[in-house]
Amino acid sequence: MKKNLPDITRKLKIYSSLTAVVCIASDVSGQIVYKDIDPDFILDSNTDAQSIDMDDDGDDDFIIYMNTNTNPGVFVWISPFGNVGSIAGSAVLSSLSANTYFYPHVLEEGDEITDALTWNSFNGGAFQTFASASFYSTGPYGQWFDVVDGYVGLRTISGSDNYYGWLRMSASADGFTFIVKDFAYNSIINEKICAGDKTGAPDCLNEITPPVFASVSDVGDNFNGLDLGFVFNGSPSEAGIVEYRVISVKSENATAFAADISIAEGMALDQYI
Repeated sequence: MKKNLPDITRKLKIYSSLTAVVCIASDVSGQIVYKDIDPDFILDSNTDAQSIDMDDDGDDDFIIYMNTNTNPGVFVWISPFGNVGSIAGSAVLSSLSANTYFYPHVLEEGDEITDALTWNSFNGGAFQTFASASFYSTGPYGQWFDVVDGYVGLRTISGSDNYYGWLRMSASADGFTFIVKDFAYNSIINEKICAGDKTGAPDCLNEITPPVFASVSDVGDNFNGLDLGFVFNGSPSEAGIVEYRVISVKSENATAFAADISIAEGMALDQYI
């Protein structure tokens, strides 16, 4: 009598509705140094400067200036604190205009801040201009007009080592009021940070390409789920990955499953293989 072997589709229906492979990233908590400016610092015509000690070493790294005149006009810019030559590596994510002014970009939360991007330093006395309007009877110039919770990418240097950080601000539509809210930097040398990251979240600092699931089979055809064989391709870059976990959910317990280890840890042991 011919033996009717169940195909792989049937086996999957018996043992699982979906199999997922997830990566467990290394712990990066503690490497982000975060500073909340409380209360928020308001730059306006009455208060014209705010210093930033980005790496929390007791020495200010950057200072934000606001200058107004009787045009009326406003000119807001950031510069390194102290002698320019001593911190020539300090830089801002910005674009150059007319070989005189740099305009810092307005970053969104989650945007990557890394060495691979275009950095402009303060060498040569060029202004890093957030906003300029009617100051020289021209403008407006710059990206920081009518911004709510925007981020600017910052880089500071210690010896030959770079540190990357962000500064969060809001700006009025006319540029006459800036609110400086908080900032952070990655204390790991030459490591990137994402705008708004305060804790070193793995999905922000360790961008991992998920492994690709290939196949599952019942190795011994025992139909009990105790000898399933899984095949998957590893992540193209395994930097920061400490382990892979394969999760196979029984069909009676799930019709869909997200490849998220936090979900798996919240499931009872009899709900997945």
